[in-house]
Amino acid sequence: MEHLGNSDVPPAAPPAAPPAAPPAASLAAAPATMPAAPPATMPATAASIRHNPNFDLQSMLRQQYEEHARKEGDDNTLWQAARSLHFTLLLGYAMTQKSGAEFNGEGSKAMNLHDLWSIYYQSSKNISANCAAQDRLAFEVLRIQGQGALTRHDAATDAVQVATTPGGNVWADMPYFVSDMKNFWVKDCAGMSAAHRVNFSRFLAKLACVGIVKEGLSGTALILFRDALETPRSLGEIKDNTEEDPGRSMEDLTIGDLLPAIGSWLNEAGLKIIQLSDQTWNDCDEATGAIGTKCRDDSSTNIKLAGFSPDRWLYWLKQMEEISLEAEKTGNTKLLKCATQIMDAMLLDLNLSDSAMRRMLDASPGIVRYRNQVVEALKLE
Repeated sequence: MEHLGNSDVPPAAPPAAPPAAPPAASLAAAPATMPAAPPATMPATAASIRHNPNFDLQSMLRQQYEEHARKEGDDNTLWQAARSLHFTLLLGYAMTQKSGAEFNGEGSKAMNLHDLWSIYYQSSKNISANCAAQDRLAFEVLRIQGQGALTRHDAATDAVQVATTPGGNVWADMPYFVSDMKNFWVKDCAGMSAAHRVNFSRFLAKLACVGIVKEGLSGTALILFRDALETPRSLGEIKDNTEEDPGRSMEDLTIGDLLPAIGSWLNEAGLKIIQLSDQTWNDCDEATGAIGTKCRDDSSTNIKLAGFSPDRWLYWLKQMEEISLEAEKTGNTKLLKCATQIMDAMLLDLNLSDSAMRRMLDASPGIVRYRNQVVEALKLE
């Protein structure tokens, strides 16, 4: 049985040789407000920044990072720029008396946590979903959280100070990481290329499956599944060459536009989603966990809880079966293949767990007819 893959999504364009990353050693002599060194194409000079009080450093750097990631694709070196900014933030807190508010940009034009997380966003969506560079990027995020709370010694009081923001303790709670990643998805999903949706989804799923930030990233999966499977939307097709289009809206997207991103999530975090469904996880805001109108209006469903739940997971599975049947009727072979692979992934993961959904399907085998084929295939293996 073919496992879920991303063969229908085009990989990033072959990259040119990556530019050299800034040496970490150079940070030792850097002032506390120095931004992370961008790729080598950075045109601005220190003098231009010093003599122009209206110079928007953050916007300029973000644009440079975005252009670099798009150009270099799988070989983009933004993980080095992110590490450089991380070290700069460490130095800025350890060597000055700045408060934790500096990390979320209050009262300062210095680079902050939001800038750091945006680097990971730009890098991840331009790295092919199956590329090993995605693993390296995800590890960099885990390495940051693994440092625990950022502290320093206050010589005046002989006390230990913890860098704290409204989003929690710096590094230990990964302030703003979940909210920024969710906002990147909500804001940019419609305008992304097909490959970017799959790539960014894979990055988020890699981190979600290890439970980073108390499962918070899994809320982005809820948004995607609701938009694709619980919202009235035309069937569409799996398109290999969909380009970025900032003018595109979510209403313009079809099921075929969103299905590969669901596959990317399930390929990496399918077991985590089953676990959260069994736990009826809903530790997210109302807008994130809400049930879609198509699902709410379906009289055959029994979904009363927002967030993840066994009934909602089964609804997604049944929707996938309906999509596959409709695709088969219309001769939509690419969509049929994608939907079938997703069902395979869901049911194979379910077979590896002692889940409430598995027992529900065992008790009512006709709920999803396709499951009988999967069960028989597993017996033959």
